[in-house]
Amino acid sequence: MVKSCLLFTDIKQSSNLWKTYGKKMNKALEKHNNQVNKLCKIYKGIIVKTIGDAYMISFTNIKNAVDFAYNICLLQKKEPVIVGNDDKIKIRIGICYGDVSIKKIKIQNKQLIDYFGPAVNMASRMESKVSDPEGFAISLHGEKKINSDIIKLLKSYPKLKYSLHSYSYSKCKDIKRSERLLSSEQIKCFNADELKGVGEVLAYKCYLTI
Repeated sequence: MVKSCLLFTDIKQSSNLWKTYGKKMNKALEKHNNQVNKLCKIYKGIIVKTIGDAYMISFTNIKNAVDFAYNICLLQKKEPVIVGNDDKIKIRIGICYGDVSIKKIKIQNKQLIDYFGPAVNMASRMESKVSDPEGFAISLHGEKKINSDIIKLLKSYPKLKYSLHSYSYSKCKDIKRSERLLSSEQIKCFNADELKGVGEVLAYKCYLTI
């Protein structure tokens, strides 16, 4: 296994958007896909695969992944992709840094690279279970304590706020923390079963205030 940073995106209620707007979703998705591809080039993300309108993207480090997530959330605020008259595309984003296995897979005579392992599963859960629409969530696989480097990184982005979500199998206990780093941020506790089997972890749930 090697260390890597995986990022998942998905569009909120895309099935309803397709049902309501039909072909108009094609044009909206084209704009959304252009935004994703442009930011991948800037922040050196590699698109591993798409699943419908969802993306799985790999990054070599956490900062590039967060740069991507922050800036696509910023685009959702400043240059939203409108479907029809009023509705707009809103995406959830999950990020996890940790152990992955990289495998070559042959499909229809084409050699593809895919990622497997704990960090992949956790990134998927960050997207589906923790992130809010127009926001993102980060975890470090297997890490249950506050990571000061992640806190400092998140604090470096303008108008970005975060809360800490502790997923544990044991009774929730206060997490020792530096008030200098956390100020008034609140830590919320949940049962790890809510993440459907990926284990205990501390998640950083992020959103923009613009």
